[in-house]
Amino acid sequence: VIGVSAIGSLGGGFLGDRVGAVAILRFALLLKALAIVILALAGSRIAVGGFVVAHGLAVGAQIAVVPVIALAILGRDRFATLYGLLQLASVLTIGLAPLVPGVLFDATGSYSVAIAFWLAVMLLAIWVSFRLRIPGSEPDPVASPTEQEPTGSPIPQPVTSSGPSSSKASPSL
Repeated sequence: VIGVSAIGSLGGGFLGDRVGAVAILRFALLLKALAIVILALAGSRIAVGGFVVAHGLAVGAQIAVVPVIALAILGRDRFATLYGLLQLASVLTIGLAPLVPGVLFDATGSYSVAIAFWLAVMLLAIWVSFRLRIPGSEPDPVASPTEQEPTGSPIPQPVTSSGPSSSKASPSL
């Protein structure tokens, strides 16, 4: 999964700069849901390999675009602290994630409930991603950089007492 994830990171970053980070996040979440369905239906090693490829690409793409989206939503003030807290939550859930299928298997004798649970979680994440609105993005945060207004950065600049922060970086959303 790690090797495929590296390819997903490169591809997700490249495409995120061209079609927008939110669009790539949505695609990655949809791909993760598809990977769970593939795993649920897996009857062979080839199917499990399909899960590994789909899940790995999705994880890598997500890794590439989440910081861009977080910066756009959280702003630059105290970004490192806030993003660190987001990463802490991510690490904790990744660490606890294997326990869920184990507990559900012990309770039911099957992984079907665990797979259904993770698919439900992914569907919720997909729904949230389509409700996601980036401050300052008009009208659609999925729009590629060439479709956005040429008058400013796609990343909103937080307003402080001394005015907007100045930065030349403008990743695509």
